Amino acid sequence: KDYLTATQARFVEICQAIVQAMKLEVRDISEVPNGCQILAVEAEQKWRGARKMPKLIRFFRVPEMIDDSSIRNLHEAMKKMQITKGLIITSSNFSRRAIEFAETRPIDLYNKDQLLVILAQSNLQ
Repeated sequence: KDYLTATQARFVEICQAIVQAMKLEVRDISEVPNGCQILAVEAEQKWRGARKMPKLIRFFRVPEMIDDSSIRNLHEAMKKMQITKGLIITSSNFSRRAIEFAETRPIDLYNKDQLLVILAQSNLQ
């Protein structure tokens, strides 16, 4: 519930906690319409000296279904920033076209059910 109703500042805190629960380290945060965007890297590396691969994560808190244009926008941003892995987490669901577009790209989609699981793991009050 807080994910949907929190102030923007609290929403960003929740998003950071989610990223940390996913064992990622926050590098940069910016606001996007109806959500926020976080650039993160893996917190722990299995091999010393291994290059940390960045991930671009977008959080959306909208009641409407996320369509393929949001996925395409993330993909374009990933190309510009030379990031190979993306993730969209939403409080709603994804359209069939959005899911089909993401299937052939390095973008993971987390809908409201997966969001609830992550929120439970992140120890948020």
